[in-house]
Amino acid sequence: MSTDSLASRLAFLREIDGLKSVVRQSPLLDRSRRENSAEHSWHLALYALVLHDLAAGPVDASRVIRMLLVHDIVEVDAGDTPFHAGVPPREQAEREEAAAERIFGILPRPEGEELLALWREFEAAESADAAFAKALDRVQPLIANVATSGGTWLASRLMRDQVLARYGPTIEKGSPRLWAACEALVRSHFSGRPVARDESNAEVGADPSATEARDHEGRTTMVPKNTICLWYDGTALEAAQFYARTFPDSAVGKVYRAPADYPSGKEGDVLTVEFTVIGIPCLGLNGGPAFHHNEAFSFQVATDDQAETDRLWNAIVDNGGEESACGWCKDRWGLSWQITPRALTAAIADPDPAVARRAFEAMMQMKKIDIAAIEAARRG
Repeated sequence: MSTDSLASRLAFLREIDGLKSVVRQSPLLDRSRRENSAEHSWHLALYALVLHDLAAGPVDASRVIRMLLVHDIVEVDAGDTPFHAGVPPREQAEREEAAAERIFGILPRPEGEELLALWREFEAAESADAAFAKALDRVQPLIANVATSGGTWLASRLMRDQVLARYGPTIEKGSPRLWAACEALVRSHFSGRPVARDESNAEVGADPSATEARDHEGRTTMVPKNTICLWYDGTALEAAQFYARTFPDSAVGKVYRAPADYPSGKEGDVLTVEFTVIGIPCLGLNGGPAFHHNEAFSFQVATDDQAETDRLWNAIVDNGGEESACGWCKDRWGLSWQITPRALTAAIADPDPAVARRAFEAMMQMKKIDIAAIEAARRG
C-alpha cells in the first residue's frame, strides 16, 4: 500500500466522523435524546445481520450490511432530511449526489468508486440487496416510534393511514414478512390512542385542529404558542440543517414552500422552516435582505467541559462565522451565540468577591472561553 493511498483512507475515515454529529429526529428508545446518523447506520447493520433471512428473496447479507454502513455518509454534507419534512425529492437527490461524489472521492479511486456504486445501488433500491436495505431503513424508525409512544409521528401529527402509506410499500417490497409485523404494530399503536376522524374517516393520533397534544408518556400537553421567529435571506433551511447537526436536542421540522410564484420568488421556494435548537421551538423565515441579525438577540448555550465548548465554538466559527469576545461568536448568518461553560458561570458567581472578580477579569480577555484559565484565575 502506498503512502498516498493510506493517507487518503485515513482522511476519509476522519471525514466521516462528522456523521456522529448529524442528529436525526428519531429518539433513542430510552427517550434520553435523539439518535445520530452514525448510530442509526450501526443499528441498521445489526438489523441486517439478524434479520437477513426475512428478505423477500435471496440476498447477500454482507453486501446489505456494507450498504447500510455507507448509506447515510452523505449526511456529513447534506444533513439529515426528516422523512416527513416535505423536501422535494429532486432537490434532496442532487444535494446528496454531490455529497457522495465529494466524500467517496476522498478515497483512492478503486475503493471510492466501489463505495459510490454501492451507495447509488441503495438509492435506486432496484436490486434485491438494496430493496431489503431500504426496507430496514424504514423498519428501524418505525419500531422506534412505536416504542416511544409516537416519536416523530406525534411531532408531525401523522394519521394512521399516512404512516401505513409512507412506510408500507418500501418495507413490503424488501420483506413482506417484516411488513406484516410492522403493520400490526402500527395499527395497534394507533388503536391504543385517542381516535379522531378526518373527512376521509381515517384514524389519527390527535385532532389536527386541537390546541393540545400528547408527550411521549401519553400525557396531555399544550402545543407551544411562543416560537422564536428568525429572519433569513433565503437561507433558512440551510441554517436550520446546520443547527440540527451541530447542537444537541435539535432537529429540522416542517418545511413550507410557496404554492405559486410571488413578487420576490417562485413556486417551490422555501418560505419558512420549523426547527428546534436545543429544545427551543423556532421558525426560520426567508424574508429577504431587508433585516439582519445583531447582538440584541443571542442563544446562550451552557457547556459542560472544554471539549464541548471547543466543538460548538469551532463548528460555528469554522462554518463561515466569526469570533467575538467573552464567549460570544456569530454564525455565517449573523446570529449570535454565547458558548458559556458552566464553570465560567459558577466562577463569576462565586460568593467570594475577590474570586469572582479574578474570574470575571480573566473572561474579559478571552474570545472563546478557556476553562483551565478561568479555574486558574479562580484559584488565584
